[in-house]
Amino acid sequence: MLGTILAAVTLKARARELLLPLVLFPLMVPVILATIRCMEALLRFGELGDALPWLRLLIGFDVIFLTVGILIFDWVVDV
Repeated sequence: MLGTILAAVTLKARARELLLPLVLFPLMVPVILATIRCMEALLRFGELGDALPWLRLLIGFDVIFLTVGILIFDWVVDV
């Protein structure tokens, strides 16, 4: 969803092919890191308690960007 939001925001930019990866990559690094650490904790220890901080990070990230996506949807579609 984050990639779709940012692609729509950068759609009218002059150098959108360059701008989208520059904006998207730094925002996706925490998601990738948290996913890897969460899966590592689950596979290594088999307990959800060890993966809970990483799951909280992922849920917080989802809530933030879902809210941002809903709030800027009308602006992105109108532009």
